[in-house]
Amino acid sequence: MKLSEMTPRQRKVVVALREAASEIAVFENTMLDYKPGTPEYEGAVALLNDSDEIRRRLYDMVVSEFGEREIRFLGREWIMARIEAKMRKYDW
Repeated sequence: MKLSEMTPRQRKVVVALREAASEIAVFENTMLDYKPGTPEYEGAVALLNDSDEIRRRLYDMVVSEFGEREIRFLGREWIMARIEAKMRKYDW
């Protein structure tokens, strides 16, 4: 579904998800900035290897942006489908 075909609520969620994914992508940069064996590196590796944790964090970031009332109109399944697509894009 293209952004232009979405409702305003759907667009808001997609934009929030894009921003949340950028925050998760910071962990990939952390792996480049620190040497293996450092706590920062190991924490980034642990997060990026845990798909369930990434899903939970992305969902929590999107929900916290709007609150449960807004999310209820779209449905958890729709949001999770967007999260899965974003995870495939970044190969998480």
